[in-house]
Parts: sequence; C-alpha cells; structure tokens
Amino acid sequence: MKQLKPAILEYIQFLSLSRQERRKNYGYETQKDFAKDHKITEVTLGRWAKLDGFKAKLKEFEEKILNKPEDKMRQIFEELELKAMGGESKSIELYMKNIDLITETLHTEIPTWEVLIDKIDMIEQNKKFRKKIMT
Repeated sequence: MKQLKPAILEYIQFLSLSRQERRKNYGYETQKDFAKDHKITEVTLGRWAKLDGFKAKLKEFEEKILNKPEDKMRQIFEELELKAMGGESKSIELYMKNIDLITETLHTEIPTWEVLIDKIDMIEQNKKFRKKIMT
C-alpha cells in the first residue's frame, strides 16, 4: 500500500467525522468547503478517493472514532460513579443528571453515542443560555 500524503490523510480524517464534528473542528461540513479551504478542486478529492489505501484508511479512522467515544464514556462514567459513591456532592449531582439522561434516551429510542452527545451538548447550551439571561 502506497503512503498517503498528509493532505490526503487530513481529508480522510475530515470524511470520518460526523457533520456536527466537522462543523466543530473545521467550521464547515461539506467536501466542497474542504476543497475550497485547501485551495484544491472537488475533482482532486475524487482522485484522492480512488487512491490505493484510501478506503482502508477511511475505514480505520471511522472504526477509531466509533470505538473511542464508547471506551472514553465508559471510563468517565465509571470514574464519576466512584466519586459519587464516595460522597462528592458535585459528582452525585452530575451522576444523577446522566442517569436521568440515559433513562430518558432508553425509553424514547435505541440510544447511540451520537444521540447522547447531542443531548449533552443541548443541556450545556441551555445552561449557558440560562447563565446569560441571569447576568
């Protein structure tokens, strides 16, 4: 397999992200915008996609992204649970909020990490909005 250039690897990384993550990390979400930002054409992106090793690398990146949140969230939640069980008041509060969020998600749909992350983002945005109104 041929070594892929850094610009191609960045494009693969971009493609492996959800639209929301693309927007957060790059400020845009389409391949057209990626091409414009990197001063290349969409035709070039198409040629890159046909290179030997491109699809395998994309699959590798996607698998890392898919596995990473689950592993990290499990670790974080276990640590939070330990602190909450130890009596740390802020951890207890956060633990209870997460239990409510997970329970709500379980009852409404089959949960995915993307759904949970979106709900957590929404809660954070509401907090910031409430703080802004209060000040």
